[in-house]
Amino acid sequence: MASWEAGKVKDWSLIAAVALLSGLAASAATKHLEARTRRRKATRSEAAIAIADRAGLVIRDARTHDLPRLLQLLAADQLGSSREEVSDPPARCYLQAFEDIDSDPGHRLLVVERAGEVIGFFQLSFLPGLARGGSRRAQIESVRVASSERGRGVGATMIQWAVEEAKANACSLVQLTSDKQRPEAHRFYGRAGFVATHEGFKLKL
Repeated sequence: MASWEAGKVKDWSLIAAVALLSGLAASAATKHLEARTRRRKATRSEAAIAIADRAGLVIRDARTHDLPRLLQLLAADQLGSSREEVSDPPARCYLQAFEDIDSDPGHRLLVVERAGEVIGFFQLSFLPGLARGGSRRAQIESVRVASSERGRGVGATMIQWAVEEAKANACSLVQLTSDKQRPEAHRFYGRAGFVATHEGFKLKL
């Protein structure tokens, strides 16, 4: 009986040791993946960094604690006010979306700060494709600037930053879409060098 109990203890000790090692390995793998994602998402363009510095701004990857502020910026908009839900903590759908973006090295959610305050944000994605000799495209989405900061060059700095970062990531072009209800935004993108060469189509699901 004593021998059986001793064997049982040894078996459980072995199981516990394996579980501990597995947990440590999983933790290490997670940390390695997070570090690799951060490295792959790191800003590659010195020109982009210089553009933000000259404007007195900091452009960095968003973190989870930024979400409530980003939702405020999304909702403070003629279109976003009726389709976004602002709360702190954010609704699960926004947390999941953030996790999806943050875990994918092809997508970056970037916030813009002045003196430590988040005053804008945008999403920058790098899209591989077969067209144009298999070149990559950079896509800019969800460009938002706080109303108190509009007219101060923040939006222009964001776009210039994104263009330089696209160049550093070997993209052949930068593209974006803008709702037809935003004529002022259309003029802004025109001044930034974008040309309305295509007609966009969307299908709501």
